[in-house]
Amino acid sequence: MNRITNARTESWMSGEYSVFVKIYDANKNYLTETDKIRQFKDTDPGEVLTANIDFDIPVEYSGTYHYLVGIEFEKEVLLSHYFILKILPFAPVPEVKRWTGSVQVGYQDAQAVEPTTSMNLRVVNLLPQGRYLKLSTSGRSSPIADPELSNFLVSYHSKKVDISAGEFTTGLSQLTLSRSRGIKVESRLGRINLVGLVGSSQKTFEGDLYGLRGSSNVTNKFELAANYVQGKESQNSVASLQGELAISPQITLSGEYGWSSYEGVTFSLCNTMTLSFCGDSAFNS
Repeated sequence: MNRITNARTESWMSGEYSVFVKIYDANKNYLTETDKIRQFKDTDPGEVLTANIDFDIPVEYSGTYHYLVGIEFEKEVLLSHYFILKILPFAPVPEVKRWTGSVQVGYQDAQAVEPTTSMNLRVVNLLPQGRYLKLSTSGRSSPIADPELSNFLVSYHSKKVDISAGEFTTGLSQLTLSRSRGIKVESRLGRINLVGLVGSSQKTFEGDLYGLRGSSNVTNKFELAANYVQGKESQNSVASLQGELAISPQITLSGEYGWSSYEGVTFSLCNTMTLSFCGDSAFNS
């Protein structure tokens, strides 16, 4: 709201003038101005005019600014002196955390299959700016097996990095390291993905190992990847090359070839080739 005093000797007639505001930076360089708001009130000499002039402050504005109040008539424009405008940095209101998830509990008992109780839990915490924190676990119990967790995974996802700890159904690749447990970090740099894993292929951390994976989307239809796994306290290692080609939106061809070295002896692993249709059917060789 602005208060403007008519210091002239003639009246300002209703409908014949408009008011507006000009915005300047700290050095009084012109930035922008508001819309001109026509006034429908007679303002006699010495009388004070009160007018509302709306201005949406851009989010990038911060610090000290100046502004002038202007009155535009048909043949002239009157401007006030500079006023100081202080703008605090914009602090966005944090998004409310949202939890979502599911719990599945099942029980089966048949003559051919022993009675078994299973449980699956999945909880996801959605964070601001495309991030989330996820917990998933599953377990089972039967008369000949004590209740145990068969899977436990905690993961954090953001636009550039994923951090996971627990048991992985896919550690690096099918030939180098499939199901494993440990800590995995994945970083995305444009078309390149880098993955590092420290863990074990056993339930206990005996035979600890580390793995590295690098992949790149060479084109929108072709992805190339390299994998390497090394035992921490042995010469045992596995390496492989992978490729995936999207022949069409419905058909994808992927393959992997690996080499393994055990205490200085090197030999090739079986190669794999998969042809997938729409992600629903696959033929393996």
